[in-house]
Amino acid sequence: ENEYNCIILDECHNYITGYPKRSAIWQNVFYFTKKCLPIIYSSGTPTPEGYAGLFNMFALSHKSPWSNYKRFTLWHLDYGIPYSIRINMIDIKQYDRTHQQKVKKCIDPFTVKITRKEAGHVYEAKDKLHYIDISKKQSKVTKILNDNLVYESKNYTIMGDTPSALLTKKRQIVGGVVKCDDEKLMVFKNNPKIDYIKKNFDPSNCIILAFFKAEQEMLAEIFPNVGS
Repeated sequence: ENEYNCIILDECHNYITGYPKRSAIWQNVFYFTKKCLPIIYSSGTPTPEGYAGLFNMFALSHKSPWSNYKRFTLWHLDYGIPYSIRINMIDIKQYDRTHQQKVKKCIDPFTVKITRKEAGHVYEAKDKLHYIDISKKQSKVTKILNDNLVYESKNYTIMGDTPSALLTKKRQIVGGVVKCDDEKLMVFKNNPKIDYIKKNFDPSNCIILAFFKAEQEMLAEIFPNVGS
């Protein structure tokens, strides 16, 4: 085993911020951090889904500002805003809401912020946003999922019972392909995004990015000559 004296966790928000339970990836990372070595967390979006994920992220470090809390649920009693949602007549506790300023006050002494300019970047990317209305079907499924955290039809069941799951499923809906809980793929045949790309871009001279593998495979079938 190679010797090391520091651990750098790049894009740390992607794999160690799950809650309330810690992920398998978190456990694997903990194997390397349990030597009480310094940890550098690096991320351009450290709180993409709120502040609740920060507890488990910092729990990898022996210098966590919340080291006196043994479990996420105990931490959430002091820093969280409790509420429940009802699915199939069962109340399910939710943990995504927190007292953000209280959490932020604890982590500010450990945080270093830097802009692209301060980091020495000369070229600034210029983004052009294209706004596209999703189909009526996509809108209907999204609304039902938002309101009930579950969408059920004759052939498909989509669960969004955690903040991360809800965000993932909503992104998949917009992308046009949803991976359901039984591994089935729900494909939206009427996809305004596909129509917009065909109408406004040259498929032989562009790259199309996809969030998910199933979406990428769908795009590859529709645009076989496009890089992705």
